[in-house]
Amino acid sequence: MHTFLNIQEVPLELDEHAFKKSQIRITNTSSQFINNLTLNINASDFPFIEQTIIRKRGSLSYDKIQLTLELGNLAPNETALFEYKYPDTFTSYTLLTHLEFSYTPDNADAQIIETCNISNPPNWCETEKGIDK
Repeated sequence: MHTFLNIQEVPLELDEHAFKKSQIRITNTSSQFINNLTLNINASDFPFIEQTIIRKRGSLSYDKIQLTLELGNLAPNETALFEYKYPDTFTSYTLLTHLEFSYTPDNADAQIIETCNISNPPNWCETEKGIDK
């Protein structure tokens, strides 16, 4: 099954308070819109300090940590960003393998769920299953 997303994790510079910061870049690589893009984080014990969704239209930061984030719709070649901060004393950590993305391609009847698989080359994600609406 075709994967519609290119998902990459990029470490960012330490912030002014010396917190580590990373960014997940989610790009729609298909030629059609994807709707209702949702990010599910399967790492409830991760010590998030801050979470932010960044889109062309603006950004949204969360005071309370969310494990499910609605990212909205993505046009072809559009990118949504998810940034997160955590304490510098915490061991370097990647969220990539703890993420699940769900969405519905335009004019499709099935929801697609993608997860990242560490057995594939870095930053590759794969379609895990489709669920009828």
